[in-house]
Amino acid sequence: MKLTPEEAPSVEGLKTFYGLEEVKRFGNALLAYYEAKVEYYNQKLGALLRQEENSTTSSKSALPTSKGWIRLGTLLVNVANPTQAMSEILFKLREEFKIKLAATKAFLDYLDNILNLGAKRDSTYHVYLKNGVPERIIVNETKRKDAFRYSVKLQALQD
Repeated sequence: MKLTPEEAPSVEGLKTFYGLEEVKRFGNALLAYYEAKVEYYNQKLGALLRQEENSTTSSKSALPTSKGWIRLGTLLVNVANPTQAMSEILFKLREEFKIKLAATKAFLDYLDNILNLGAKRDSTYHVYLKNGVPERIIVNETKRKDAFRYSVKLQALQD
């Protein structure tokens, strides 16, 4: 299972899984997605900082804070210093995805402990995701409704 960028925004709300293995596959796909996003923003930020370094020499140890943000209602717009504003946003995005990455790793680490609480591997799992991170799990022990059930009634006919 791999999350595409189109599916990623849908990692909010309540998701239902039929078995612990499905939950683990989803968690691993989510982890891979966040790892890819952190790497992507690291590369973008590195390229931008190298480009900025070539044009100016300044200290890059702290989070860049650009000036020139103008508030339009709830929206902030920067037209005065786009390069520094972009590096500020890339830093923020990278940090946000690092937090989601760490929380998803913790989620996967704790999944095996669910069995120690009395849940079964073939239970139905409802995972509540908040801001793209699994936050709560509801374990339902009822049988799957779509499970195959075979029933036959035989009747012998006499001539």
